[in-house]
Amino acid sequence: MQIDRNEVLRYLRCYNEELLDSAILNMVDECIAEIGQIARESSTYAVFEISGRGEEHVELGGAGIVLRGRSIAEHLADCDTCAVMAATLGGEVDRRIRTYSKTDLTRSIVLDSCATAGIESVCDICEESIKQLASEQGYGTNFRFSPGYGDMPLDVQPQILRALDAYRRIGLTVTESLILVPRKSVTAIVGFTKNKERSRRTCAICSMNGKCEYQKRGMTCGS
Repeated sequence: MQIDRNEVLRYLRCYNEELLDSAILNMVDECIAEIGQIARESSTYAVFEISGRGEEHVELGGAGIVLRGRSIAEHLADCDTCAVMAATLGGEVDRRIRTYSKTDLTRSIVLDSCATAGIESVCDICEESIKQLASEQGYGTNFRFSPGYGDMPLDVQPQILRALDAYRRIGLTVTESLILVPRKSVTAIVGFTKNKERSRRTCAICSMNGKCEYQKRGMTCGS
């Protein structure tokens, strides 16, 4: 896992580093180092065939997963196979953020942003493994698509974790209110495709499209 300082600043909505106090920048560097010490990053994934689909759903054969929503149906429109992945930084990161929230709120916010950049880095590493597997099978991949993107509901999280045996493999669970625990965790779907155009992430699927602060600055929140 590598945490990019610029990514952390982006999550903190600090768009011009030159305007920041040196104390804050030092805190960012300290928190990046702290995440490196306390995180127990891990990930897992499995590949499933798409066994059924409609305009607003996709069924994954043998997984017991039904992905609902027009956005995910469009995302996997030209795929007959996809990978389902999950990644986490582990529980100590959550505990440390909670502790700082009671003693040093600024450090808690900075550490939270470092952790967010960190879990994205872990996802990137997992996604690279998926890309390698897809390549060996003659496919490219589209970008990872998480529950909550577009109109894909979060209530698929329990199905995903069961299919991946995620608690046993990486200690990842979900609450009745559909919050992943540990909090700094991600699940996502990556389609296997031969359509190169589908590999590019787009703002069009995002619920913030047209009202996003990144877009106003000519930026995107994705890689």
